[in-house]
Amino acid sequence: MATYTMFLAAIFAIAIGLSFLETAANTYSSMIGPKAYATLRLNISQTFYPIGAASGILLGKYLVFSEGESLEKQMSGMNAEQIHNFKVLMLENTLEPYKYMIMILVVVMVLFLLTRFPTCKVAQTSHHKRPSAMDTLRYLAKNSRFRRGIVAQFLYVGMQVAVWSFTIRLALELGDINERDASNFMVYSFACFFIGKFIANILMTRVMLPTY
Repeated sequence: MATYTMFLAAIFAIAIGLSFLETAANTYSSMIGPKAYATLRLNISQTFYPIGAASGILLGKYLVFSEGESLEKQMSGMNAEQIHNFKVLMLENTLEPYKYMIMILVVVMVLFLLTRFPTCKVAQTSHHKRPSAMDTLRYLAKNSRFRRGIVAQFLYVGMQVAVWSFTIRLALELGDINERDASNFMVYSFACFFIGKFIANILMTRVMLPTY
C-alpha cells in the first residue's frame, strides 16, 4: 500500500472533498450578506488561503524533511534495497502531517455542528419554477462573464501550479540547499500572496462597484 500511486489517489480524494466544501462555502458566503458586497466577501475569504497553505508547508518542513543533505544526495550512496527502504520511510514521514490535519478537521467539524448559521435559501414562489441542472448549465454557457471567468481561473491555477511546482526544484539547483531550506521559498511566496490579496481587497472597497 505504501506506493506513490496510492498517495496520489489519496490526494485526489482530498481534492474532490475540498472542491465540494469550497463550492458550498463560497455560495453560502455570497448569499449571507448584502448582494453588492458578495464578491468582496469571497475575496476576503480567499485572502486567508495563503495562511493555510503556508501552514501545510511548515508542517511538511519540520515533520517530513530533515536537516542535512538533500534527498537526492542521500540516496546517491545507497544500494537498491536501501533506496527502497528509504523511500518507504519518507512516505511514512509524508503521512505524518495528515495526522495533525485530521485532528484540526475534527475540531472544525465539531465547531460547525455547535454553531447556528443563518439560513439563506432562495425563497420559492408559485410563479417561479425551480430550474433544472440542465437549465442552469445552459444559462451559464450563454453568460459571457462566466465563460471568461472559467478561462481566467484555468490560466491562473495553471500558472500557480507551474510556478510553485518548480520553486523547490529551482532552489535545489541553486547550490548546497536541501528540501527543508528550499521550502522557505514557498513560504515567502505565500506571504507575498497574502499581502497582495489584502491590498487588493482594500483597493476594491475604494472603487465604484459595477452594476449589472
